[in-house]
Amino acid sequence: LGEFDTTNAFDVVVVGTTAFVVDANNGLLSLDVSDPGGITQLGLDPFFGMGQRIRVHPDRPDIAYVAGGTSGLLVYDISDPAEIARLATIQNLTGGQFLSNAVWLDFRNIISGSGCIS
Repeated sequence: LGEFDTTNAFDVVVVGTTAFVVDANNGLLSLDVSDPGGITQLGLDPFFGMGQRIRVHPDRPDIAYVAGGTSGLLVYDISDPAEIARLATIQNLTGGQFLSNAVWLDFRNIISGSGCIS
């Protein structure tokens, strides 16, 4: 099997043949894992702030949420892994950071109007 070296991967989620990796030093990477012996990078959205977790929306597999540390909660359109697009950044959660111990279980409870996670 192959490998893909990241500098500081914290979390990964696989959708189909694409792995989305949160790398604390580089941001959100998308990788083509269709050939386990030849993993290649498709896309990257750099952000700073020690990204830690990623979750895909349970009802919308084209939407991903990243806990971006001091970068806040980052919302992505991942429908085209080669062109991952940041849709929103929500700041000032849990004292200025959105960390891996924040509530992740039910994305339908995100209240974007108030910037809160319930």
